[in-house]
Amino acid sequence: MSVNELLTGRLSKAELKAAMAPVLDRCMDSTREFALTFLPETFFRPFSVPHEKIFFLMDESKKQKRLMIAPRGIGKSSITKAFILRRIEFGLSKCVVYISASGELATNFCENIKQELEENELLLKVFGPQKTAKWSQDRWVTKNGAIVIPRGAGQQVRGLLFKHIRPDLVVIDDLDNELSVATPELRMKTMKWLQGSVLNIVDRGSDDYMILHIGTMLHEDSAIARQAKDEAWDSETIAICDDNYKSNFPEFMGDAAIAEEVAQHRRMGTMDVFAREYMSIPMASEDRMFDYDMFRQYDEAALGQVARRLEHFVLCDPAKTHEEYSCDTAVGCGAFDWRTGKVYGRDLALGKMTPEELYESIYSMIQRYNARIVGVEVTSLNEFITRPLKDYLLAKRCYVQIVELQARGRKDDRIRALQPYYKAGMIEHSPAMKPLEHQLVAHPHGRRKDAADMWAYIVELLDLSGRVFGGAERGEDDEEDLEAKYRELESREDPELAEWRVA
Repeated sequence: MSVNELLTGRLSKAELKAAMAPVLDRCMDSTREFALTFLPETFFRPFSVPHEKIFFLMDESKKQKRLMIAPRGIGKSSITKAFILRRIEFGLSKCVVYISASGELATNFCENIKQELEENELLLKVFGPQKTAKWSQDRWVTKNGAIVIPRGAGQQVRGLLFKHIRPDLVVIDDLDNELSVATPELRMKTMKWLQGSVLNIVDRGSDDYMILHIGTMLHEDSAIARQAKDEAWDSETIAICDDNYKSNFPEFMGDAAIAEEVAQHRRMGTMDVFAREYMSIPMASEDRMFDYDMFRQYDEAALGQVARRLEHFVLCDPAKTHEEYSCDTAVGCGAFDWRTGKVYGRDLALGKMTPEELYESIYSMIQRYNARIVGVEVTSLNEFITRPLKDYLLAKRCYVQIVELQARGRKDDRIRALQPYYKAGMIEHSPAMKPLEHQLVAHPHGRRKDAADMWAYIVELLDLSGRVFGGAERGEDDEEDLEAKYRELESREDPELAEWRVA
């Protein structure tokens, strides 16, 4: 029997509960099941794969502090409402504090929860009415003994108790807005309020509490961005699209809509805003070394006209492990134009790779672009990468020069060294290099730097091979002049060679 059939049937409360027992068992442990069962009008679209990260964080994480950075428009606030309702109805939380950017926003959100408790017919049939005499906007108590307290950013939260019970569920939802992250002073004010007041309203000596912080990345130095870097928090970061602007949430925003949004932000010069709010990538605005305007894309057809003078190379920055939470491995292919001194970013492979997958990725790029040099960051990985890579390539009868690249100085400084070359227009990209662009613009605050660090080794590789960025540029007319001079020299008759046959 379906939920609708149960709802419209003439069953007593006891009979309904018995009939729904298997469903209720699933709903008690799963916000996803609860949302689909009790809030079908809200959750009428199918969930996308990244939604499962939200549900896992809410229901299965082992840490008491949990954090989710996600873009607007994917339903995270609706999921949060379902999460709190589930905790209240099943008696899993007795003192809930809901915090948002303002008291008004927090109150409105909690009023929506009250409305479900008052009007949702299936909730009323299964769990019974929850309204009590204590049902004000400031705080309200349910019939099964839970209290809900809405609060805005900066409001008084110290000393919140309910029957001598400290809050056991604190939900911080979209705490930041454009004004609260506008200056370093305002950002620090929010951070200190969170650390000093909010995080201490729970019983820190108990393991029976949860703090859930959900928000959008509005600034690289916002409170949620800082907490995401703290290992005390179990954090997840979700983007509306991948680095190639392909939708992760096709049910909410398809590829065409994302492409249109990206084009608009490019026209307005606000790609950093798109990256923050849609891709959850922190953009370093105050001390940013790179900007999207620096990145030039070359035309593949035009590049084919100068292919004869391009020298292709492959760069690799291997991760030390390929475990789930380790850094990504980055493999990139570039081409050096000996006439202009320009470098073209041709291809990029980025992700967690086993050693075999890494060698195959390098080999594929060598074959695809006829590369003759492979530069590999070695640091402490000489035995792991260099010798096995040579053996792998020899077995494939692939004969290239392998150059071991030593890490010079700090990673951030190596990446920063690319800035003047981008600024001078000496590096151009193919569309495959988009993930690199995101990492460069996020520098130095970005969480991922693997592609950027790999690409930074082009400076050392060109230096070791005697190539120079931005060599004296000669145009096509100059080359024609040189050919004409060679022909003129060949046509001259040298008296001393008159009796010789000249080849």
